[in-house]
Amino acid sequence: MSVVIHGHFYQPPRENPWTGLVDVEPSAAPDHDWNVRITREAYQPLVPIYEFLSFDFGPTLLDCTSSCRSPAGATKRPQCGGA
Repeated sequence: MSVVIHGHFYQPPRENPWTGLVDVEPSAAPDHDWNVRITREAYQPLVPIYEFLSFDFGPTLLDCTSSCRSPAGATKRPQCGGA
């Protein structure tokens, strides 16, 4: 028997439509905005197990994570799994 775990990682767009930038979101402190905070708290800790998961990223989060640095100690960047 096999078990497949699939994760769909998504964050809604947060860019200001007038500037194209993500405004500071005070409720996400100490981070700049909620995309950064959720990436740090929820997605980066999963880096060691991404190779065992089937997963996909929504476009907003994929853009956010591509501009973020890899967490300290990570030996490889997460790649999209075979979703």
